[in-house]
Amino acid sequence: MQSSLKRANAPKTVTRFFRGILKRGDPMEIRTFVMTPYQSNCYLITHHGHAVVIDPGARDSRLEDVIMTSGLTVDAILLTHGHADHVGGVMAIKDMTGADAYMCNRDNRWLKRGSLPFLDHDVITDHDLEDGDTVHAAGLDFHVIGTPGHSEGGVSFLCGDVLFSGDTLFFQNVGRTDLPGGDSKTLYMSVKKLYGMLPDDTKVFPGHGKPTTIGHERTHNLFVRG
Repeated sequence: MQSSLKRANAPKTVTRFFRGILKRGDPMEIRTFVMTPYQSNCYLITHHGHAVVIDPGARDSRLEDVIMTSGLTVDAILLTHGHADHVGGVMAIKDMTGADAYMCNRDNRWLKRGSLPFLDHDVITDHDLEDGDTVHAAGLDFHVIGTPGHSEGGVSFLCGDVLFSGDTLFFQNVGRTDLPGGDSKTLYMSVKKLYGMLPDDTKVFPGHGKPTTIGHERTHNLFVRG
């Protein structure tokens, strides 16, 4: 099963395992791998023998072993933004599986070797993402929501009742904005955008830390209240 892009209007062990129910009642599974010195979350979403990898921050034998031993076909690599702790493992997964990588090209500056100290190679992506796009992969629809602020090209992915928020929204926190391309006002508006468009029971899987929900953040996030 190959991935497709539809454009609207043109080091711990595996730490968490989650079974989500899509709005049509079809189950998917989410495994979380914590990678890099920055404790970045990489997500492996599986559905009927196919998979999507979100934000592989480093080459990781645990992730590779799960893909191989489970006989999964990886249809796509989705990137919430271009920082090294979220893209460092892209090339290894591409080489292993042949999957295409998707990212907003406004973050291309971060894909060059040395953009952050531990990125020791260039990263190549295959498809540009914009707000309103939909990536169909593993029999699932990943709706692209533009959420810049932490970086210029930051996006979040909504699949069923689950949001993968990258470094935009965390448990009772938000992403940093002091790196080049970051902007605190833009990040604030991105989080408010998520609050405005998603119901309270939307599960949020962030780029760092533990999961949360839109409702919890709307009430308890001290940086951006709903």
